[in-house]
Amino acid sequence: MSAAAQKKYDTGISDTEIKIGNIMPYSGPASAYGIIGKTMSAYMRMINDNGGVNGRKINSFPMTTPTARRKRSSRPAGWSRATRCF
Repeated sequence: MSAAAQKKYDTGISDTEIKIGNIMPYSGPASAYGIIGKTMSAYMRMINDNGGVNGRKINSFPMTTPTARRKRSSRPAGWSRATRCF
């Protein structure tokens, strides 16, 4: 197969799946905004139930935001590398 004919996707995308990371405040003082992330997950389930996006299923990786005691910048970067999503 020639190099031009090979499919190359960004991290988190394949022929069958799209991985999406979701960082929301599911706990703590701002947890009222977590409903946004829950709504997004429900919408992605509906898309998957109807065949996905061009036949690809959406795989969501929800994560709560770190508390004020932790460094915000280090945790999401490692998390996105570990889950191989964008």
